[in-house]
Amino acid sequence: MSDDMSSSSTLISSSIVETFVPKMVLGTTMKLNGSNYLLWAQAFHIFIGALNKLAHLLQSPLTGTDPTYATWLSSDYYVMT
Repeated sequence: MSDDMSSSSTLISSSIVETFVPKMVLGTTMKLNGSNYLLWAQAFHIFIGALNKLAHLLQSPLTGTDPTYATWLSSDYYVMT
């Protein structure tokens, strides 16, 4: 019975996220499944580019001694979210 409850809980949580979280927050509605990487990557690059964070993905990470590291780290968390 606990397996049924955890399964139901997972389904409910998943549907709540898909229903209530704005699509913009999710990045792309296209799910990466292994065979659609190129299409997914293009959609994700467009999404990140629209947020003006594409350079963050393409540049090398800063070191902790860089004076702008805190700002970079905030952007990094934003992109990962």
